[in-house]
Amino acid sequence: SGIVGVDLNRNWGPNSTWCTSGSGTDEPSDTYCGKFVFSEPETHSLALSISKIPSLKAGMDFHTYGPLLLWPWQYTLDKVPLL
Repeated sequence: SGIVGVDLNRNWGPNSTWCTSGSGTDEPSDTYCGKFVFSEPETHSLALSISKIPSLKAGMDFHTYGPLLLWPWQYTLDKVPLL
């Protein structure tokens, strides 16, 4: 297939949501989540850096192209509040 490596967007934790729906568990997958949560040097370094900021209350990820506001769908089953 020519696909090599880990999809860093799917290599994040926590363990309870790592490599769940939408992630590939086979290495030649373009959604391969890695061998374990934060298994890749890039995600491990960022997670370690973020964990050293005790006052951190929120984060924002500019990940998607387009006029969209996205948040983790696995976070809660509550309806999205209307603004």
